[in-house]
Amino acid sequence: MTRNQQTPDKMLVATIVTLWVLLCIHSVSFSQPIIIDHTCTDLTKVPAYWINQAKVMSRISYGHTSHGSQIVTGMNLLRGDTDSLYWFDHDGTNGGLSFHDGNPSGDLGNPDRTTWATRTRELLDASSNNRNMIMWSWCGQVSSASEKDINTYLDLMNDLEQDYPDVTFIYMTGHLDGTSETGNLNVRNNQIRNYCIANSKILFDFADIESYDPLGNYFLNRGADDGCFYDGGNWADEWCSAHSGECASCSSCAHSHCLNCQLKGKAFWWMMARIAGWVPNGDVSIDIRANGQDGPLIVSQDTPVSITVSFHPGSYDGPHVDWWIGIYVDQIIYSFIFPTDWVPEIKLCGQAPLFDLPPFEILNTPLPQGDYAIYFAVDDNADGIPDGTWLDIVEVQVQ
Repeated sequence: MTRNQQTPDKMLVATIVTLWVLLCIHSVSFSQPIIIDHTCTDLTKVPAYWINQAKVMSRISYGHTSHGSQIVTGMNLLRGDTDSLYWFDHDGTNGGLSFHDGNPSGDLGNPDRTTWATRTRELLDASSNNRNMIMWSWCGQVSSASEKDINTYLDLMNDLEQDYPDVTFIYMTGHLDGTSETGNLNVRNNQIRNYCIANSKILFDFADIESYDPLGNYFLNRGADDGCFYDGGNWADEWCSAHSGECASCSSCAHSHCLNCQLKGKAFWWMMARIAGWVPNGDVSIDIRANGQDGPLIVSQDTPVSITVSFHPGSYDGPHVDWWIGIYVDQIIYSFIFPTDWVPEIKLCGQAPLFDLPPFEILNTPLPQGDYAIYFAVDDNADGIPDGTWLDIVEVQVQ
């Protein structure tokens, strides 16, 4: 069973996943940067499981003006009906993402370079607030920004992160302006990028996404701008002409081509999956089974239940990591501590390097009547805190 597969009893599985997610999001900060750029637009690589978890975890407010609306236009291209994987609305109805668009008002440089931070604090301090993620975009103000201006932006963002540790803040670069690699815009964007990489921030690299076509051809050094124009034409027009049926149509993509909005909408959902815990290593697999099945398994009280776990790290090269195994039943989590102990609380199974674990039996016994969700999780670090980088669950119903 891979991470994007789910059992039919959504209520039970959602309960344990929600508990795990809450532990992850409130216990740790990101130990590595999350950089969302032109390499993050292929949603076929993102397991549906992690998109769904992002919708469970996140309640986002996004402040922007016209250029920033490109992301929302792209999201709308993917949105579909209420049962769509990429559904979102204001309140997160029908299992969608709760997305407050254009709230707070303004952008990172409008009406000035600091008001956005004040408006963010006012939103988060309101008694009615339930937002746990904040994203702001620029309009054209990075083009004229000084090093001091960008430091002001970075300092204000960092202050917000310190003052609101339970809120996730997303940094952003400014849109292209045709001044190529040597222009002030790219210098200032690199200032933002370098800070985010050095300080393990989350960056939506708006400018990088519009510097490349979907095949990875590079246009910034050819004077690319926010409309996808460059010194030889328009890369979005050229791509769509050569790839019939792959470009969505939209009535408007502010200041730009619909393909640019489409790519940014896809990058947004890639980012949400990464924040939810997805690590894009397609050859990593984690599996937990009940009596050899992915589940759900339905058995009688006198039938032994065998639980096995397995893990394949693929090419992922990590140091010592945390391993977690637990059973959720009757609103209690019981943890397995290697090699044989079970305790009624969240405890580490153990710490060890990532390795190829063939099916390993952790339980073989009849169970009392009840509904069980049994999980196996592996972090990508060893800090004794449940980060839940890789997670799988199997459901067992004992009658």
